[in-house]
Amino acid sequence: MNVRKMAIYHHALAQPLRRAPAPGNKSPIAAGLPRWTSPAGTYIICTNPRSGSWLLSDGLAATHVAGNPREWFNTGEEQQHRARWRMEHSTDLDFANYLRSAKAESTTGNGISGIKMHYYQFAQLPEKMAAITGPHGLTAAELMPKVFPNAKYIWLTRRDKVRQAISFLLASNSNQWWSIQGYPPDQPSESAADGQFDPQAIARMERLLEEHDSLWQSYFENSRIAPLRIEYDDLVAGYAGAVASVLKWLGIPNAETISVPPSRLQRQSNARNEEWFTRYTALKNEGGRMAPLPSSDENGGPLPTHVPKTLEPIPNAWKEWVGHSRLLNATNEAIVQVLTNNGYNRAKASSEVEKAARDPYLLGAASAQRRLRKGASILNALGQLARLDAGMRTVERRSNLSRSHSGDRNRLCSGRLSGSPGGPGHGRAKATHQNLPVF
Repeated sequence: MNVRKMAIYHHALAQPLRRAPAPGNKSPIAAGLPRWTSPAGTYIICTNPRSGSWLLSDGLAATHVAGNPREWFNTGEEQQHRARWRMEHSTDLDFANYLRSAKAESTTGNGISGIKMHYYQFAQLPEKMAAITGPHGLTAAELMPKVFPNAKYIWLTRRDKVRQAISFLLASNSNQWWSIQGYPPDQPSESAADGQFDPQAIARMERLLEEHDSLWQSYFENSRIAPLRIEYDDLVAGYAGAVASVLKWLGIPNAETISVPPSRLQRQSNARNEEWFTRYTALKNEGGRMAPLPSSDENGGPLPTHVPKTLEPIPNAWKEWVGHSRLLNATNEAIVQVLTNNGYNRAKASSEVEKAARDPYLLGAASAQRRLRKGASILNALGQLARLDAGMRTVERRSNLSRSHSGDRNRLCSGRLSGSPGGPGHGRAKATHQNLPVF
């Protein structure tokens, strides 16, 4: 198992809610706190990994009237946008601009905006907002109504925490979080073959997921929020009905008439999931000793407290940008510097750029690009020569010519303007044909 990657993700997942400041000592709200609002409303799917959030989010997005709910506050999602922004605008995307971009892309034409948020992303909200406003002393619970005023909440949960924990461990080991027919999956992790049955790891994840479900519930109760609750098993058993119920709950006009397309997602649970479930439950029933979940502390809880500041591996979106930059003749050092500025390890970034420089597909694309540029350069030169020729003029256009004008018509179709033998344009037309590149 990729222990380092798992530790980083687990550390984020285990972040506790920060305590609210004591009454009378509340820090002032920082100026410039962003507000995520949409014309027809915003909803937030509050959940934890492997609760069916991909299934629900993809189904809602497929209706084209319920926003585009994604993990906009997930670092990986953010990196996808940063890479795309670099290609479109040749500039980095700060967090304030990222939020504006995410809000626009989360909103469908009818003004509904959708967000999916795991508990660890909710707990990290103060840190994210601090990138815009600086330290403000507000907890995640206090920030939510300020950043998302009048938002509606869906609580997506899963009763079977053992199967949820097993699903999480297997997905994190293979790096396969979803499966869509016809879409190539992400590259498997380097240690995909190392996933071994570990009852202690399952027990820790089971308890952690229970704790985070409990924290979501506490947030709703303390904030006097009545979310729409959806159970994973109900969603899987009645997918179209569950999506339709959300449309109706959102108040979308004629919700009952909106078609819900069949889900694109393929079931990932297989015999291995069930094998682990059977072995784990048998061990528990036999009184097998499971590792207790250590109590959370101020540093982030039961998992490693030291999380590297660099991100890895470099995702496909940034690899695409690397190829884009190579074709634009950016220097290797400039490309590496952008990657390191966005949080990636310099050695990894340098290795990725060197690999791109040797990639045969990119070398072929660069060769084709050079030929296209040469052709464009020749055409531009010919255009400049034509503008310098005082004898060049536009072709006269006439309509409804009578027979008496046939002589004029024949003259216009010969001589200088057509490049026919004897006309001044003949030599130039021939040269133009001979110098055009062959593709």
